[in-house]
Amino acid sequence: LLAGPVTYRARDLAARAEFAAAADAHDAGRHEEALAALDTAARRAPWDRFYQEAAAAWSWDQNPARATALLRRVLAMDTPWPSEFATYNLAWLELARGDPRATDLFEEAARLAPHRTG
Repeated sequence: LLAGPVTYRARDLAARAEFAAAADAHDAGRHEEALAALDTAARRAPWDRFYQEAAAAWSWDQNPARATALLRRVLAMDTPWPSEFATYNLAWLELARGDPRATDLFEEAARLAPHRTG
């Protein structure tokens, strides 16, 4: 009966430990090591989009294609609520590429977080 919650909690704790290692590597300027740790965290807790969103945020300056792919993956996740963070930031990345879908993404982000529309 408890195997599911115990396994879930153990995987969540392991993912959090990987995130801590990623944050330390990021703070020390070891970008690729940080992203590898976030990838591991995301595999350990595939239900938690935070790790992929963090990897996207840490990638968009140096590797916008990677950030775009990560944010698209987040938006494709089966979660009970959509990610305003992923939608809004993907809109900016698409706008920078000249993709006309950026407008639709900005509109969706505004719907998800109306407080941002002023």
